[in-house]
Amino acid sequence: MRRKIFVTVTGGVAEVCEDTVPYGYEVEIIDFDNIKAGGRKLPNSMIEKVKAYLRSWWERHICADYPYDDTM
Repeated sequence: MRRKIFVTVTGGVAEVCEDTVPYGYEVEIIDFDNIKAGGRKLPNSMIEKVKAYLRSWWERHICADYPYDDTM
């Protein structure tokens, strides 16, 4: 199974220090400012829907299995 770390970008530049990425993981950058469908840039309203969906998916599938521990 490939393991990935997703980085999202809105209105900026994403920089990832490769030294901080755990061994065996790939970094995937999702640039919401340049999302295209069929060669056309998506409207902002659609981009907001995509971000909301991804946030919801993340909370249901990832956060439920790996709860945030702020005691570290």
